[in-house]
Amino acid sequence: MPHQAATETNFGIFQGRRMRIIVAEYPKSGGSWLCNLLGELLQLPPRDIYVDDTNHAPHLAMHPWYKNENTFSLPPSCVIKSHEKPGSGLHDFEHATVHLVRDGRDVTVSKYYFEKEFCVLNGFNDRFDIPFNIFLTKTALEWVEYLDSWRGKQQVVCSYEKLIEDPVTTLNSLGHRLGFDFSRDAIGLALEKHSKSNMRASLSFFKGEFVRKGIVGDWKNIFDDTSKYIFKKHAGNALIELGYEKDLTW
Repeated sequence: MPHQAATETNFGIFQGRRMRIIVAEYPKSGGSWLCNLLGELLQLPPRDIYVDDTNHAPHLAMHPWYKNENTFSLPPSCVIKSHEKPGSGLHDFEHATVHLVRDGRDVTVSKYYFEKEFCVLNGFNDRFDIPFNIFLTKTALEWVEYLDSWRGKQQVVCSYEKLIEDPVTTLNSLGHRLGFDFSRDAIGLALEKHSKSNMRASLSFFKGEFVRKGIVGDWKNIFDDTSKYIFKKHAGNALIELGYEKDLTW
């Protein structure tokens, strides 16, 4: 395996021919980035659960995950980005699940500007004129519902914030929990190859930026007092449970 990227240990589901890992996330939690990193470390192609030979847009032929590929269907071994909840029929195959979690306030901001700017510029939405705090209410409720759906399910949880703050340690820990040993050198190479700037460059055929800021705490630049009240009402307890806040006084 190139760069000695991963050594298999005892993760039984991968001892056969198939090695499928689903990165499950509420949208705009960093799933594309993590799929790229895991794909590089495991030498597996990243894929999207919603794309196959019967369901794909013409622009996907230029996407780095599908460029020069003969098929859009899932190969026997791959790393798959998904926004599905547990039990989805789209997940009806043997796999391991990594649940990627991100602060719902940053998720909301990223998703808002993604839909308002990127999706409109590229024709995925005709228009977008939803006020931010209306969008916030809907997103906060959906984010909590998504988190709740994963309670008690078999999963390996990964924090986007920890991946940003200490990517080497976080990826090393994630590898161990999946049953692989990732070398520090391999992690460093993966992080360099799949930096945010390189991801932006690889998707430059789109109008606007698919990969936005990706920073931790950007919500503080957007939320007003009403925004804070709305999020605390609908998702404040989830923030506390996940360790993003100690109480509701933020």
